[in-house]
Amino acid sequence: MVAIEELQLLLTARDSSGPAAASFTRNFQQMESAARSSAQRLTSGMDGTTGAIRNADRAAGNARGSFSGLGDVLRTATGFAVGLLSVQALGGLVHGLTAPKQAASDLNESLNKVGVVFGQSADAVKVFASTAATGLGQSQRQALEAAGTFGNLFTSLGLGQKPAADLSIKIVGLASDLASFNNINV
Repeated sequence: MVAIEELQLLLTARDSSGPAAASFTRNFQQMESAARSSAQRLTSGMDGTTGAIRNADRAAGNARGSFSGLGDVLRTATGFAVGLLSVQALGGLVHGLTAPKQAASDLNESLNKVGVVFGQSADAVKVFASTAATGLGQSQRQALEAAGTFGNLFTSLGLGQKPAADLSIKIVGLASDLASFNNINV
């Protein structure tokens, strides 16, 4: 603004009495006023812009904090899911390792039951049960269990072990045929 004042002094000193100089001075003063006003608006606009930039920076910080919190939640949820899947996988592995042992134990119990119920006739029931998977669509254990249960009933009713074994084999076979015919599980 010092340059404007110097120019104004020069013009005033050179021709202070003429109408052209007065008009030029007025126009020059108007331009100076307009320039000062524009400079003030620009400065206040910059202050507003600076405030807007600060607000945007704060909002970005808040969003960053929110996303950071979301990341923590997702990390926790992921950790929980991985832990849960690990427990389920371990449970499946344990079941996979213990299921055959349990099945073998169940088969052994069924064999013992048949041995006790049918005595010396137990071998005929065991041979029958060994072909149950292909002949009846039942597992060996299922055939032994059914025959043993019927044999227990028949020996309790007074039949001997041999007739109880023969009758149990026939009833288990008929029950399987009936179940297959009616499409039901035995």
